[in-house]
Amino acid sequence: MGKTTTELKPNYVSILGSSLYYPTCKRTILIRRQHEHFRNMWKTLHTACVSNTRPPGMSLRDFINEGLMLCQYLSAHHSIEETYFFPLLARKMPEFRKHPPAATAAATKEGKEGESEADAKAAHLLKQHERIHEGMDIFEAYLKGCRSGETELDLRVMKQKMDTWGDVLFQHLDDEVRCLGAENMRKYWNLQEVRSFPI
Repeated sequence: MGKTTTELKPNYVSILGSSLYYPTCKRTILIRRQHEHFRNMWKTLHTACVSNTRPPGMSLRDFINEGLMLCQYLSAHHSIEETYFFPLLARKMPEFRKHPPAATAAATKEGKEGESEADAKAAHLLKQHERIHEGMDIFEAYLKGCRSGETELDLRVMKQKMDTWGDVLFQHLDDEVRCLGAENMRKYWNLQEVRSFPI
Protein backbone atom coordinates (compact mmCIF):
# COMPACT_ATOMS: atom_id res chain seq x y z
CA MET A 1 0.00 0.00 0.00
CA GLY A 2 1.41 3.40 -1.05
CA LYS A 3 1.82 6.41 1.13
CA THR A 4 -1.11 8.76 1.24
CA THR A 5 -0.66 12.45 0.71
CA THR A 6 -1.48 13.12 4.35
CA GLU A 7 1.55 11.05 5.39
CA LEU A 8 3.75 13.34 3.32
CA LYS A 9 2.41 16.59 4.73
CA PRO A 10 4.68 18.34 7.22
CA ASN A 11 3.94 17.68 10.85
CA TYR A 12 3.86 20.68 13.14
CA VAL A 13 4.56 21.06 16.81
CA SER A 14 3.85 24.19 18.82
CA ILE A 15 6.90 25.17 20.82
CA LEU A 16 7.32 28.42 22.70
CA GLY A 17 4.52 30.02 20.71
CA SER A 18 5.65 29.15 17.18
CA SER A 19 5.04 26.21 14.88
CA LEU A 20 8.19 24.42 13.82
CA TYR A 21 8.84 21.82 11.16
CA TYR A 22 8.69 18.64 13.25
CA PRO A 23 12.04 17.06 12.23
CA THR A 24 13.87 20.28 13.06
CA CYS A 25 11.96 20.68 16.29
CA LYS A 26 14.71 19.23 18.52
CA ARG A 27 17.36 21.28 16.72
CA THR A 28 15.29 24.42 16.99
CA ILE A 29 14.58 23.81 20.68
CA LEU A 30 18.33 23.50 21.23
CA ILE A 31 18.99 26.70 19.28
CA ARG A 32 16.26 28.54 21.22
CA ARG A 33 17.75 27.36 24.52
CA GLN A 34 21.22 28.47 23.49
CA HIS A 35 19.87 31.81 22.32
CA GLU A 36 18.01 32.34 25.60
CA HIS A 37 21.21 31.54 27.48
CA PHE A 38 23.07 34.16 25.42
CA ARG A 39 20.30 36.70 26.05
CA ASN A 40 20.35 36.05 29.79
CA MET A 41 24.13 36.36 30.01
CA TRP A 42 24.07 39.59 27.99
CA LYS A 43 21.22 41.04 30.08
CA THR A 44 22.98 40.17 33.36
CA LEU A 45 26.11 41.99 32.23
CA HIS A 46 24.27 44.95 30.69
CA THR A 47 21.95 45.39 33.69
CA ALA A 48 25.01 45.58 35.94
CA CYS A 49 26.49 48.23 33.65
CA VAL A 50 23.27 50.29 33.63
CA SER A 51 22.93 50.11 37.43
CA ASN A 52 26.69 50.62 37.82
CA THR A 53 26.90 47.71 40.24
CA ARG A 54 27.77 44.03 39.83
CA PRO A 55 25.13 41.37 40.56
CA PRO A 56 24.94 40.44 44.26
CA GLY A 57 27.36 37.71 45.22
CA MET A 58 29.37 37.97 41.98
CA SER A 59 33.03 38.81 42.45
CA LEU A 60 34.82 41.12 40.06
CA ARG A 61 36.72 38.15 38.64
CA ASP A 62 33.51 36.13 38.15
CA PHE A 63 31.82 39.11 36.50
CA ILE A 64 34.66 39.61 34.03
CA ASN A 65 34.77 35.88 33.35
CA GLU A 66 31.01 35.89 32.68
CA GLY A 67 31.58 38.45 29.93
CA LEU A 68 34.46 36.47 28.48
CA MET A 69 32.41 33.26 28.58
CA LEU A 70 29.63 35.00 26.64
CA CYS A 71 32.17 35.90 23.95
CA GLN A 72 33.58 32.37 23.86
CA TYR A 73 30.15 30.74 23.71
CA LEU A 74 28.96 33.03 20.91
CA SER A 75 32.17 32.51 18.93
CA ALA A 76 31.91 28.72 19.23
CA HIS A 77 28.19 28.79 18.39
CA HIS A 78 28.77 30.90 15.28
CA SER A 79 31.75 28.80 14.19
CA ILE A 80 29.69 25.60 14.36
CA GLU A 81 26.80 27.23 12.49
CA GLU A 82 29.04 28.60 9.74
CA THR A 83 30.98 25.34 9.35
CA TYR A 84 28.18 22.77 9.46
CA PHE A 85 24.68 24.19 9.56
CA PHE A 86 24.66 27.26 7.31
CA PRO A 87 26.27 25.57 4.26
CA LEU A 88 23.61 22.86 4.34
CA LEU A 89 20.75 25.35 4.56
CA ALA A 90 22.39 27.67 2.01
CA ARG A 91 21.72 25.13 -0.73
CA LYS A 92 18.18 26.47 -0.88
CA MET A 93 17.87 29.32 1.61
CA PRO A 94 19.37 32.72 0.68
CA GLU A 95 19.57 33.89 4.30
CA PHE A 96 22.36 31.36 4.89
CA ARG A 97 24.38 31.98 1.71
CA LYS A 98 27.79 33.59 1.80
CA HIS A 99 27.23 35.38 -1.50
CA PRO A 100 24.28 36.24 -3.74
CA PRO A 101 23.60 33.77 -6.58
CA ALA A 102 26.04 33.87 -9.52
CA ALA A 103 23.46 35.40 -11.89
CA THR A 104 23.04 38.38 -9.58
CA ALA A 105 26.79 38.76 -9.10
CA ALA A 106 27.26 38.79 -12.88
CA ALA A 107 24.43 41.29 -13.35
CA THR A 108 25.92 43.52 -10.65
CA LYS A 109 29.31 43.30 -12.33
CA GLU A 110 27.74 44.40 -15.62
CA GLY A 111 26.00 47.27 -13.85
CA LYS A 112 22.47 45.94 -14.21
CA GLU A 113 19.88 47.15 -11.74
CA GLY A 114 17.31 45.14 -9.84
CA GLU A 115 17.99 43.05 -6.80
CA SER A 116 15.57 40.20 -6.16
CA GLU A 117 14.10 39.49 -2.73
CA ALA A 118 16.33 36.39 -2.51
CA ASP A 119 19.40 38.49 -3.33
CA ALA A 120 18.50 41.01 -0.65
CA LYS A 121 18.26 38.16 1.87
CA ALA A 122 21.56 36.60 0.79
CA ALA A 123 24.05 36.33 3.61
CA HIS A 124 21.72 38.19 6.00
CA LEU A 125 22.63 35.99 8.97
CA LEU A 126 26.33 35.91 8.10
CA LYS A 127 26.37 39.71 7.85
CA GLN A 128 24.83 39.83 11.32
CA HIS A 129 27.57 37.49 12.60
CA GLU A 130 30.17 39.90 11.22
CA ARG A 131 28.52 42.91 12.86
CA ILE A 132 28.22 41.08 16.19
CA HIS A 133 31.90 40.10 16.12
CA GLU A 134 33.05 43.62 15.23
CA GLY A 135 31.68 44.89 18.54
CA MET A 136 32.16 41.71 20.53
CA ASP A 137 35.87 41.48 19.70
CA ILE A 138 36.44 44.99 21.11
CA PHE A 139 34.34 44.09 24.18
CA GLU A 140 36.33 40.88 24.67
CA ALA A 141 39.68 42.68 24.35
CA TYR A 142 38.54 45.21 26.97
CA LEU A 143 37.55 42.43 29.40
CA LYS A 144 40.83 40.60 28.83
CA GLY A 145 42.65 43.83 29.69
CA CYS A 146 40.56 44.11 32.86
CA ARG A 147 41.26 40.49 33.80
CA SER A 148 45.02 40.91 33.31
CA GLY A 149 45.04 44.14 35.34
CA GLU A 150 46.14 46.33 32.42
CA THR A 151 42.82 48.18 32.61
CA GLU A 152 40.52 48.88 35.53
CA LEU A 153 36.94 47.74 34.92
CA ASP A 154 34.60 50.70 34.47
CA LEU A 155 30.99 49.59 34.06
CA ARG A 156 30.13 52.73 32.08
CA VAL A 157 32.87 51.95 29.57
CA MET A 158 31.79 48.32 29.48
CA LYS A 159 28.22 49.42 28.72
CA GLN A 160 29.42 51.58 25.82
CA LYS A 161 31.27 48.58 24.39
CA MET A 162 28.22 46.33 24.80
CA ASP A 163 25.86 48.86 23.22
CA THR A 164 27.77 48.68 19.92
CA TRP A 165 26.63 45.09 19.26
CA GLY A 166 23.67 44.42 21.55
CA ASP A 167 20.91 45.38 19.12
CA VAL A 168 22.29 43.31 16.25
CA LEU A 169 22.83 40.35 18.60
CA PHE A 170 19.22 40.36 19.76
CA GLN A 171 17.92 40.88 16.22
CA HIS A 172 20.09 38.01 15.01
CA LEU A 173 18.85 35.65 17.71
CA ASP A 174 15.26 36.39 16.63
CA ASP A 175 15.99 36.24 12.89
CA GLU A 176 17.77 32.91 13.07
CA VAL A 177 14.91 31.18 14.89
CA ARG A 178 12.38 32.77 12.50
CA CYS A 179 14.34 31.46 9.51
CA LEU A 180 14.20 27.96 11.00
CA GLY A 181 10.48 28.14 11.77
CA ALA A 182 7.99 25.96 9.89
CA GLU A 183 6.55 28.79 7.80
CA ASN A 184 9.95 29.63 6.33
CA MET A 185 11.42 26.10 6.19
CA ARG A 186 8.56 24.65 4.17
CA LYS A 187 9.15 27.26 1.44
CA TYR A 188 12.44 25.52 0.67
CA TRP A 189 12.43 21.95 2.00
CA ASN A 190 10.08 18.98 1.95
CA LEU A 191 9.71 16.67 4.91
CA GLN A 192 11.98 13.95 3.51
CA GLU A 193 14.77 16.46 2.92
CA VAL A 194 14.53 17.82 6.45
CA ARG A 195 14.58 14.29 7.86
CA SER A 196 17.74 13.58 5.89
CA PHE A 197 19.69 16.49 7.41
CA PRO A 198 22.83 15.02 8.99
CA ILE A 199 22.58 17.52 11.83
